[in-house]
Parts: sequence; structure tokens; C-alpha cells
Amino acid sequence: MPGIVAHPSRQLVTSASNIVIKIGSALLTTRGSHDGAFLKFANEVCSLRDEGRQVSLVSSGAISQGVSLMGLSGRPAGLATAQGLASVGQPALMNTWARAFAPTPVAQFLLSKYDLTNPVSFINARRALRALAERDVIPIGNENDTVATDEIKIGDNDTLGAAVAKIRGADLLVILTQVDGLYNGNPEEDSSAELIHTVLPEEIAHAESVAGDASSDGLGTGGFATKLQAVKLAYSAGIPVVIANGYTRNILNRVLSGEQIGTLFVPPEGTGGTQWLNNHWPVKGRLEVSEKAAERLCDRNTEHLWMEDVARVLGDFHRGDCVALGCNGKLLGRGLVGYDTEVIAQLKGLGSEKVLQSLGPKRYDFQVMDRADLVIYSEPH
Repeated sequence: MPGIVAHPSRQLVTSASNIVIKIGSALLTTRGSHDGAFLKFANEVCSLRDEGRQVSLVSSGAISQGVSLMGLSGRPAGLATAQGLASVGQPALMNTWARAFAPTPVAQFLLSKYDLTNPVSFINARRALRALAERDVIPIGNENDTVATDEIKIGDNDTLGAAVAKIRGADLLVILTQVDGLYNGNPEEDSSAELIHTVLPEEIAHAESVAGDASSDGLGTGGFATKLQAVKLAYSAGIPVVIANGYTRNILNRVLSGEQIGTLFVPPEGTGGTQWLNNHWPVKGRLEVSEKAAERLCDRNTEHLWMEDVARVLGDFHRGDCVALGCNGKLLGRGLVGYDTEVIAQLKGLGSEKVLQSLGPKRYDFQVMDRADLVIYSEPH
């Protein structure tokens, strides 16, 4: 963006190419034209896309749309009522986004806690969202409020935004809210309170101690404390987070241009990329790969694993499980598999044409492991 010089501390932000943006309901329902708020963000997202960045949205607002459509004065109490309002409001929410983004196509995706914890659902969601982004479709997500209960609810959409960032393998999460970021005090009560521009990993506990509840409109559910919970979830996948004021003009362009605006939360070192696989997924089996495949995977570290790469199958696992990779007795890495044990054992060593003939196009995902679901260790052991 002309006139903006990237701040040195924002290199993590300016280099981001796969971004998840969470937009709170209050930003879409207050301060002026209803459709105008959607159009503002759609224009900014399209500007980022024109720069070659992939963008996924997490949009609150289904329940607040339902409140408006049903002529209610505010958000009522009661789970069943809220679920019903979400089912009324979600189509209207997506229709408004579709109008704002036109002619750019948009896609709705609704997630539940099950989708985030079940390996098969997780890997399916990851591949579907990436396929949409690669086809220049803007994925717009929300929690499936109609079926969510307190026991199986993801939580607020800040947490959902962090979860979607993990699913997408994003390199940046932007949470847009009604405040400028995290302050070292309450700016409404203390005129000397200052915006904290950067929070390092070792400072997150202090950040929690000064966080207050930023939600006061009666329509949203996420205060600043919940945003910090989302930050910690993003931290587990090595994803930096920027929390900024969505009312600010050209906020997304300014954030991605490296302006020191909002609060940047820097993740701990050694948690980037897919390293979260090391801590969050138990290993269910092992695939021994050919020496040629091992050399390719270790040298380039960006490759898929194909059926022809597999030499031996050990253990009993299913699609979506985490499986170790080895070669000649050494452990190379681990990843999420796209097929059950029996399928890989039957088709190991075969080229793509023969695998396609055996499985048919409806069951054939090509790769045994997608590069986005694969960790290769820096040193085999």
C-alpha cells in the first residue's frame, strides 16, 4: 500500500500468503449501512487476493441476522432459541456475503467440534478448503450453531478462527474486533493506557492479566480473554495472530503491508508449519518408503507421498490417522494418511494410472499423504 513502510517487527505478517480472517458480528451489524460493512471487507479481501494471497474468512453474524429477520430486540436466552435463530440467519448471512463479493464466488462451510477432533473430518476439511482457495473461491466459515450444544460447542468464533487457521495450515490469523488491540490498561478508565504493538510468547501470561472484556454490544460473544485463548490455540500450530480494529479504514491492507497497527502476537519458535502434528496426533502405524522417495522428501520437504513411494505397511490405521514414515530403519517424519491400511497395502508401489484404475475417480485422492499434512524431520533418526 503506497505510503506505508513495513515495520521490522511485522515481517511475519507481510510475508503471509495463506491467511484466515475472523470478522466479529458487531462489525457487520453496527455503524452505518448493513450491506456496506460486508462490501468494505469484501473489497479488502479481494485486494489481498489480487496480491496473490489466499484468504479464508470466519464470519460471525448468523444469530444476529436471525434476530434482525425475526424482528427481535436482542439476542434471547436459551440454547434452542439461539439454534433456531442461527438456522434462520445463516442463509441470509451467506447471501449478503455473496452479494458483497460478486462476481468472486464464495463457499459456505460450517464446522462443529467433531470436525476438529475427528481425524477423517479434519483431513477432509483441510483438503476441501484448500481446493476452494486454489480455485479462487473465498471460503466463509461459521460454527454449525444449529446442532452445537454446550458440550460439543467449539466456543466463540475467535476460537473457531484459530481452529480454521490450523486446518488451513495458515501462516497468519487476523482477528478483527471493535478495539484497536491489547492495551496495558483499560483505555476507557485510564487515559494513560497504551496499545501494546507486539506480544512475545513469554509475555502471553502478562497479556492475559491485563485483558478485559471487549464485548459490550449484546450481539457478540467474544471478549478479549477469549481472543487470547484463540491466540494460544494458534500458537500451538506456530501461527502468528494480529488483533486489530475492524472499523479502521483499509485495515486489512494496512495490517498486511506491515504497518504497526493492532497487536501482533508472535508464536514460539519451533512450532511453525505442521509441527503441531508432533504433539497432537498419536502415531497409529508406520509406512516404509523407498530410498528414492526418502531422498526426495528429505531434500525438498514440500512433496506429497504417493502410492508408488510406499514399500511396506506396518500397523493398523485408518484414513486421517497419524502414521510415521521410515526408510532403512530410520524415522523420517510423520503425517496424516489418506487411506486405510488395507488400501495402501494393496496398492503400494503402484503408479498413479494403476491406482486410479483400481480405486476409480470417486475414491482416488492421488496422494497417500498431502504435503500440508506431512512433517519431515530435519535429521532422520
